[in-house]
Amino acid sequence: MNKIESIKDQMEKVIAKLYRELQESEEKYRNIFEHSRDAIFLLDKRGRVLDSNRAGVEMLGYNTLEELFPLGSLVQLFIDGEDVTRFQKRIFHEGYIIEFETMLKRKDGQGFFALLTSNLTYDKTGEFTGYVLILRDIMRLKEIQQQLETQNARLATMNAVSMAVSRSLDLLEVLNYTIEKIVEIIKYDSLRIYLLDDKEGVLNLVAH
Repeated sequence: MNKIESIKDQMEKVIAKLYRELQESEEKYRNIFEHSRDAIFLLDKRGRVLDSNRAGVEMLGYNTLEELFPLGSLVQLFIDGEDVTRFQKRIFHEGYIIEFETMLKRKDGQGFFALLTSNLTYDKTGEFTGYVLILRDIMRLKEIQQQLETQNARLATMNAVSMAVSRSLDLLEVLNYTIEKIVEIIKYDSLRIYLLDDKEGVLNLVAH
């Protein structure tokens, strides 16, 4: 009888240890989940929200998690329907997708660029149950990229003008070369340059 009690006591200790480890694991997961700067969503097989961290709620423009439940599939947040098709094909073919760039819309309809990382989830029997979806808002990054592109275009234009002036002293040749380079840089279909005639008080087209 003492042997049975000893085995029972050992089993209870093992179970208690496993339970503590499980609790610690869940606490670590919840801490990462709640404090992540990226939006994290747990979705069912139809793409409906089961859970989300605070970053996810705020990124989509909502105040509470409960407001996300009636949304239906998060697929409706995609602005470009072709992106939906590409996203679904890749994730169902590979089982996961990393940093898929697309535009999504917030509650107020405002669009924003985002990177999507996701993987499929399965139960113990191997049946597909849903998705884990991580969103990263990259609007600020896009704005910086646009600013850099604009700045680079301006520098390239100035360089083109400088090269034109150094190549020739003929004003018409300089202007035509400058227009050619500016059109290449800023991708305009056409560009015209007018010079003011001080005597006549009119603008004359001199290059296009």
